[in-house]
Amino acid sequence: MARSPSWLLLLPLVTGSRHAESPRVPCPAAEPPEVADITPLEFDAALQAARRRLGEACETEAALAEASRVLNDEPGFEPLPSACGEPAGSAVAVGWLPEDAAPLLQHEVVREAGWEVLPTQRLLRPSPSAPLPAWASDVARRVCASCSLPPPDSFEVHACEAGQQAALRLGGTSETVAILSLGEVASLVSPSPEFAPLALSHRSLLLLQPRAAGRQGERTAVARRRLQASGRHLAIVFRFGSKEAG
Repeated sequence: MARSPSWLLLLPLVTGSRHAESPRVPCPAAEPPEVADITPLEFDAALQAARRRLGEACETEAALAEASRVLNDEPGFEPLPSACGEPAGSAVAVGWLPEDAAPLLQHEVVREAGWEVLPTQRLLRPSPSAPLPAWASDVARRVCASCSLPPPDSFEVHACEAGQQAALRLGGTSETVAILSLGEVASLVSPSPEFAPLALSHRSLLLLQPRAAGRQGERTAVARRRLQASGRHLAIVFRFGSKEAG
């Protein structure tokens, strides 16, 4: 009698069971993030920035704000060259407004109601007693946080096309002025030929400190400047301390 081949049917099971019992090769553990991908906190740079601001006779709050800016990797303020003739402590932050925020802000500004059409510019100047539009309120809060300033007393927007210019009144003995520039490069030009023009680039924030009467070639504490546009340009101007000046 022939031998039953039924034992052959067990071979796959035996082979499979032996395979199942074989030790598994462990999967490699997920690699930790590269150290190079982790941005270190610039404590030394923050300390130096705070010391620099204190050296400029700024308040302690301004020095702390400058240190916080460095730690948060925000664009820094650079002192203006003396050739521009602006008050000591005035500075500019290039690229201050995030690049992705600029298009929406420009859209909201030009769609705001109340623009005046003047021969050399368009001007938006709401009443100081009126509440700020939502977009202006957002920008003002950011300016105040960056510059350690109280809420603004007023704001205005100057819109110029290529070749146009706007007359700006800047300063006073207690007035600080912040100018956010959007669009093509413009120049802030003094009527005095001894002072060099100041370039205002897209997304930059210019901070002008209060003026001292009778100094820096100005007859009074209030200075006159012309905003000259090389292309389509928006200048959002916030004024702080105007009520004290008045």
